[in-house]
Amino acid sequence: MCSMNKVFFWISDITKPDKLWLPIAVAVFQFMQMKTISWRSNKKKQQAKPDEGKTAKEQNMAQNMMNYLMPVMVGFIARSLSAGLSLYWIATSVFSTGQQLWMAWRDKTRN
Repeated sequence: MCSMNKVFFWISDITKPDKLWLPIAVAVFQFMQMKTISWRSNKKKQQAKPDEGKTAKEQNMAQNMMNYLMPVMVGFIARSLSAGLSLYWIATSVFSTGQQLWMAWRDKTRN
C-alpha cells in the first residue's frame, strides 16, 4: 500500500488546518476578488443609469460592508478547514480575479 505525500511548501500536512498564514492569504485574495467584482459592477451601473436616490445609496452601503466583512468571515472559516481546502480557495480566488480583469480588458478593447 502506498501512502500519499501530504507536504506542500511550508505546510507539513495539508489535511490539517493552518491557523495563521493560509487564513490570512484566503482573506486577502477573497478581498481582491470582491473588489474586482464590485469595481466592474459599479462601472456598469454608472454607464447604465444615474443614481436612483436612497435605495441605490443603501445598496452601495450594503455592498461596501460585504466587501470588507466577507473576506474576514472567510478567513475565520478557513482557520478551521484543512489547508488543502484553503489552498483551493486561494487558487479559485486568483483565477476568478484574473478572469474578471481579463473580461474588463476585453470589454475595454471592444468599445
